[in-house]
Amino acid sequence: ERGAPVSLRYRLADGAGGWRHILDRAQVTPGQGDDAPRLLGVMIDETSALASQRWQAQLLAAVEQAAEAVVITDLTGRIDYVNRAACETSGHPREALLGATPRIFKSPLTPPAVHQAMWQTLQSGAVWRGLLHNQRRDGSAYVEYATLRPVLGDDGRATHYLAVKQDVTE
Repeated sequence: ERGAPVSLRYRLADGAGGWRHILDRAQVTPGQGDDAPRLLGVMIDETSALASQRWQAQLLAAVEQAAEAVVITDLTGRIDYVNRAACETSGHPREALLGATPRIFKSPLTPPAVHQAMWQTLQSGAVWRGLLHNQRRDGSAYVEYATLRPVLGDDGRATHYLAVKQDVTE
């Protein structure tokens, strides 16, 4: 009645017996002269976007709850993401790890040649697997079997590095 824009979200049945999630935005525009006011609007089918959001939430929950440590870094080695297991295994809170480099886990027990081979393998686009002798926040040692790989973007080039690590200290 006041001509203010309106946004509504609702479901519509489709011809196949399913449901579509709709975002409907509309606004009344006053008529000119003898013309009656008009309702102008657009209906946006958000079904795919909502399904994608649900899938992303499920994927994040699965990674966050994984028993293995998951660490994602940018191409310079700065940590962008760690899951709960990475924090529990290393003893570092998430806030201390984000923005740091994986050197925060490094102990002198892993020979420098291992780290050199790992970086050469990653930069060549291949997967690296091996043992890393690391150090927790409290200084205690632990051993992880790690699988590291480049994460590729749509263009096939590396955008990040992914590490999935299992504590094999025992």
